[in-house]
Amino acid sequence: MSSATAYPTVPGYTRAGTRDYHVMGGVLRSELEFPDLPASRQANVDWRLRISHSPPPPTETKLLGMRQIGVEHYRLSRITGGFRLAYSHAGTFDLHGGSRVTWYRDRLGAEELARSIVLGPVMALILESQRFLCLHGSAVTIGEHAIGFVGGKHMGKSTTALALVAAGAKLISDDLIAIRAERDAWVRPGISSARLWEDTARELRIDQLCSRVAPGIKQTVSGFPESAVHSSTARLGALYVLEPVHSLAGGLMCEREQLGGGAATVAISMQRKLPDNLVGGEAAGEQLRLAAGVARVVPVYTLRVVRAFARLPEVAAQLVEWHASQCHEADAGR
Repeated sequence: MSSATAYPTVPGYTRAGTRDYHVMGGVLRSELEFPDLPASRQANVDWRLRISHSPPPPTETKLLGMRQIGVEHYRLSRITGGFRLAYSHAGTFDLHGGSRVTWYRDRLGAEELARSIVLGPVMALILESQRFLCLHGSAVTIGEHAIGFVGGKHMGKSTTALALVAAGAKLISDDLIAIRAERDAWVRPGISSARLWEDTARELRIDQLCSRVAPGIKQTVSGFPESAVHSSTARLGALYVLEPVHSLAGGLMCEREQLGGGAATVAISMQRKLPDNLVGGEAAGEQLRLAAGVARVVPVYTLRVVRAFARLPEVAAQLVEWHASQCHEADAGR
């Protein structure tokens, strides 16, 4: 979409200046600041985010699904030309045409929460409408190949990815992995920042990897040097479903087990960014088909990792060894 494209007038928009940011392989023009995203000077704009302090306008809606997590709840509905995503503690996000987002800000809506919603569920909805498989995980590149780490909360996705960055890998995305499966599977460059619990950031000595650590519910770490960030599309070499354990036989710090086709499809599908009970059956079925397409062309492993910060470098070294050999095999094949 051109930067000159008109945006419909909606009462209550803020008059604050907009800024352009690189995110998910495109450019976001936003009235909401994203201090941890790199600025963009490109002429073309892919997505626009506006803020309104008015209530969302009444419109015909079709409920697709809803979720409750603790005291918070959110619901997704289809509206004419797009979606409405309503959060109990943030407000309402209307998505139109796959490129325009309006945040109808709740009186108590925190900007930190809004940023995480935009970079998470909102971007996932946009990309899924373009037939990307969107997984909840983090990804790095080793040589030419991306490797992704998926799993539930507190499974160590960001921790493992940043341990690899410390070992020389490049961060391609954190929290959201967008994959396009064709003859091969490709990872779209995502978000070159990460969110970590304070104790994790301290144990990883994250201030030695990046130049900015912002406080919050989780610490947002950004400002990685260019040598530590992969900013273009990369071929996906493997997906790892993380399984933390207390110990492994023989004193190993990690071990992997490759999953077969059906098991791999199910394992991937269970790690989607947007769950079935939110997006509804039709979208869930499409994402399952995309997961099967990825499982056909990419090895999927269970990765058992012993929880021990002090030995994370050993885990990173083992992963680098596995995938450095993968790169050599690919070179030999060519």
